[in-house]
Amino acid sequence: CSEIQASDGALIETTGMIVRPKRRSQVTSGTRPLEVMSVDARNDLALLKSAVPVGTAAAFRGGRGVRTGESVIVAGFSMPGILSSDLNVTTGNISALAGPGNDRSLIQITAPVQLGNSGGPVLDVSGNVVGVVFARIDAIKLAERTGRSPQNVNVAISAGTVRAFLDANAVPYWTKRSVAELKSVDVAAMAKDFTVFIKCQKNTR
Repeated sequence: CSEIQASDGALIETTGMIVRPKRRSQVTSGTRPLEVMSVDARNDLALLKSAVPVGTAAAFRGGRGVRTGESVIVAGFSMPGILSSDLNVTTGNISALAGPGNDRSLIQITAPVQLGNSGGPVLDVSGNVVGVVFARIDAIKLAERTGRSPQNVNVAISAGTVRAFLDANAVPYWTKRSVAELKSVDVAAMAKDFTVFIKCQKNTR
């Protein structure tokens, strides 16, 4: 990225793998310098380190893992610049505990996702993270291949895969048992505190 635009409109620029604020006159309040510590290209994950402590942190689901058919809430910033700039929330279910090709590092969800949702949390009804949005199935390509158009088939990285990435980088994280069934509006309010819009601006020259 030549620059990154955060959800508060602050601009920061990159040099190699270091992300630092622009000149003081160009930095808006709330900007935090970020350093790219690790990247997992296969699973589309990156670890960013902030020099300033963040606020609320998400918790991963502890205890029993998710089951097929469970309700989930997806939070993210769908189609930025076209739809609302506010956090977008959709609901659905866990449709399979493996992704395309029986890949167990992924889960399939029915919650609608759009361009811009990638990297957003998949939450259970207690507001705990059970996955991270990865991609939506290309309906056109799949229809050409199978003769059928898929409906509500989207893919997320499993929480276990994300936690393994954090473990490999010695990053501690919270886990909480999912015991309380909250309303979707309450889960959405929780997600708003720990979901941030980050836009990668590439140099077109």
